[in-house]
Amino acid sequence: MATKCGLLWDERLGDELVESALAGRDPQVKVDLSPKAVQRDCERSLRRLRRDHIHLLQTHKPDPLVPLADTLEALSKLVEQGMIGGIGLCNVGVEEAALARALVGEQLKSVQAPLNLLERGATEALLPWCEANGVQFLAYSPLASGLLTGALTSTRTLAPGDKRSSRQGFSLERRDRVNARL
Repeated sequence: MATKCGLLWDERLGDELVESALAGRDPQVKVDLSPKAVQRDCERSLRRLRRDHIHLLQTHKPDPLVPLADTLEALSKLVEQGMIGGIGLCNVGVEEAALARALVGEQLKSVQAPLNLLERGATEALLPWCEANGVQFLAYSPLASGLLTGALTSTRTLAPGDKRSSRQGFSLERRDRVNARL
């Protein structure tokens, strides 16, 4: 079982956020990988999942306000306490992964990054680093958030609140180019 930590959802939505609470809303989400937040997120996940152990706890993305070493120390304590089996980092580069490996050793189990036909950056340095260091690589967004499905034509209107509508990669022109290639 794996889950993530490090996102602080709009407090108006309540502590135990469920997808249905997002309907018709534009929640504010902040990154928070402070040691206190890591502990809180782990405990909430365990409660929601009705488990006493999580095999892999991953960070969502780096927190520019919290040193990676502080986050890793908190995650390492969770491993030592038996609450989690391993640590995963998402949306980091080789430099951050190498620092994590140096600080927590084999407790670092995985690194996650986007990898698909349109986003191949991880193949250049991150994947080789993971292989050389015995760290698992987890790809996300293999269909580029739907762009590689063929269903997102330039005539399809994205629903209000769909974050893709504001992303540069989802412009009408790019959708047409990608679909032509598909």
